Amino acid sequence: GGDARKFPWGNEPAGWKKSNIAHPGSKRGVKYPPLANVDRYDQGVSPYGVYQLAGNVAEWVSDWFDPEYYQYGTAFNPTGPEWGEDRVYRGGSWNEDPEVARSAGRGAHAPDHRSYLIGFRCAQDAREASHVKHEAPIGSQETSGLLQLTVHK
Repeated sequence: GGDARKFPWGNEPAGWKKSNIAHPGSKRGVKYPPLANVDRYDQGVSPYGVYQLAGNVAEWVSDWFDPEYYQYGTAFNPTGPEWGEDRVYRGGSWNEDPEVARSAGRGAHAPDHRSYLIGFRCAQDAREASHVKHEAPIGSQETSGLLQLTVHK
């Protein structure tokens, strides 16, 4: 974001201390993924202070997918086409090789696709959030037995 680096931490693929991704000798295709808490991997934090933009789980974004979009779309903050059949996910997962687990990498699936390799991140555009006062308890809270929400200060 903003300075053309390949990965959130710089231009070199991740080592064991930067991201939860596959490494030589790791098991692939396991039934239950080795997920990490979002605040792990301090050495892989982006310049904006965001953890795990590459690895752990890929993340759904709001963009519709068009394989040709970058040939005709805007270069600054591209949001994808207005509609489509598939939604975009980014960031690679714990099952990706270090070279491809990048926040700039993207894939696509139908919006109702389920995978233990893809999750989501709650985020808001900074311009929209600048006037909103957010108050949330620090700590973790489980919601519906499926989602754990953690608020960090």
